[in-house]
Amino acid sequence: MLLSATGKSRVFGLAGLFAIDSLGGGFLTDALVAYWCFRRFGVSEVQLGALFFVIHLLNAASHLGAAWLAKRFGLLKTMVFTHLPSSVFLISVPLTPSFPFAAALLLARESLVEMDVAPRQSYVAAVVQPRERIFAAGVTNLSRNIFWAMASGLSGVLMQSLTFSAPLIVGGALKVGYDVLLYRKFGRSSRQRNCLSLRVQACQIPNMRWQVNPTNERKLICSYIVVARRTGD
Repeated sequence: MLLSATGKSRVFGLAGLFAIDSLGGGFLTDALVAYWCFRRFGVSEVQLGALFFVIHLLNAASHLGAAWLAKRFGLLKTMVFTHLPSSVFLISVPLTPSFPFAAALLLARESLVEMDVAPRQSYVAAVVQPRERIFAAGVTNLSRNIFWAMASGLSGVLMQSLTFSAPLIVGGALKVGYDVLLYRKFGRSSRQRNCLSLRVQACQIPNMRWQVNPTNERKLICSYIVVARRTGD
């Protein structure tokens, strides 16, 4: 399928960013995290089973919260500002002195980390034309799967060659970098789309006209004044 120039730029830009995120995620499989907890703190299989049971419950619950946040704050902000703190929690895990502290940080991370999934899929569909959506979804998912597999194969090497906690630190750092780059690259275009939506809505209000007042372009502040006018005034 042929993509428009704008669609191509957005799709391959997102695919590259999602690859970074997935590369970080590939270092953080359940098996590796369980092995890390077992070796670092000597926890039992029963404790690990209970931990991952709660982790996956929080994963499921976070999807429900994502819909409310996306409606209130927008897709991109929901993606970035839930994913970023979850990565900070992850990087902090190797610094903990005991298993209860590490488990608390892991649970805090897992309560947020999946909140970007549904907004991410919706965002990919929103930034391209309807006829480009299947191709966009395919390309972005392909990049994620490839880099996830690559990182899974490298995680053991990092443990042996650098430090035992390297996969958690490197994985978290990559995810933080992804969030920063995503917001930097697409934050402006997201605000512009919101501006356009407000303008369209304002034009549809009877007996009202809109006036756009862009101020401080450097900071990307766009204020909207909808002035009510009676016909003939």
